Amino acid sequence: MAEKLTPKDVQYKTAVLNGKTYSYILAEPQGKCLGTIFLVHGFPDMVGLFSYQKAVFLYRSCFPRPASSSLALFERLTFNYANSLGQAFGWRYQIPFLASLGLRVVAPDMMGYSGTDAPDSPTFYTFKRAADDLAALAKELGLSSIILGGHDWGGAVVYRTALRYPKLISAFFSVSTPYFPLRKEYAPLTARPNFNYQIQFASGEVEKHVVGEEKLGQLLSGIFGGRTPSGETLFNPNIGIVYDNLPRVGPSPLLSKEELDFYVKRYAIHGIHAPLNWYRTDELNFNDEIELAAKSEEALKFQMPALFIAGAKEQALPPSLAVGMEKSFRSLTRGEVNCGHWGLWEKKDEINQYLQEFLFGQVGLVRASL
Repeated sequence: MAEKLTPKDVQYKTAVLNGKTYSYILAEPQGKCLGTIFLVHGFPDMVGLFSYQKAVFLYRSCFPRPASSSLALFERLTFNYANSLGQAFGWRYQIPFLASLGLRVVAPDMMGYSGTDAPDSPTFYTFKRAADDLAALAKELGLSSIILGGHDWGGAVVYRTALRYPKLISAFFSVSTPYFPLRKEYAPLTARPNFNYQIQFASGEVEKHVVGEEKLGQLLSGIFGGRTPSGETLFNPNIGIVYDNLPRVGPSPLLSKEELDFYVKRYAIHGIHAPLNWYRTDELNFNDEIELAAKSEEALKFQMPALFIAGAKEQALPPSLAVGMEKSFRSLTRGEVNCGHWGLWEKKDEINQYLQEFLFGQVGLVRASL
């Protein structure tokens, strides 16, 4: 049974990467370190650590000359609150497992989320920017080689990072998100029916319907599997968010009330506009990749070991989208779990087993001797 991450397992850190501040979690391995793995989340997930440093900065900004006793109390309460909620994030079942295998684990809040900066311009949310920032974080940590893992948007970031930084990425995996090859011609989202929901997410209308913590809670409950009393879902990949269902959606089966409240509080820091900027980058990503796309198919083939784990019941990213992926990889391993989008939680033990077999098989990690 996969253990859930607890606050004592990790360190909470920040780094300035290409001019923007990122928050990230660092978990050291149990025993000898066999390597470092970066885990990249997607929407509406987050690493979700409470930005202790940022909270203290904001407090000092509001109260330039606080009494030392008041500041000390605030810092202690803020730190304790951060740690009490540290278990509520998307990779919480994978981080302790990977650390137990001997890996150092780094999990950043991506641009727009929680303790990481949230600029307004979509240019900060492109695959290229994310890849450059992950490479900068690796350099900051003194790493010349990392394993990379992603889910949802994080999976898309993983593929693009491996293309741009092949010497840095020794192996990678993606959960739910298949590889979409670089495009030689631009086709808008309207030409891709399976991604109709992304048109809604990019439009700016979601922010108008989801205002305040109550609506944020309804949105997140629905995206994380909550249904109305009649069994209707909040999310439909052909439409997006069904707004009429927002006030009727029930609790998520995947999150406790405390975990949902944590997500709501973290989203309240920036609102949902910044995380939705990831859906406003389609043409920006295409333009960034024109030069890369001009390379030959052989030159663009991934040379490092890769693992793709599909969700058999995925709606937005059904396994059918992954047909033919092998031609873009020298060594691709496939797995499948019988669930929808949230396999990291719903099928955590199966996911972890796939990761272990991949890391000690195809990647070739060698277990530390006892």
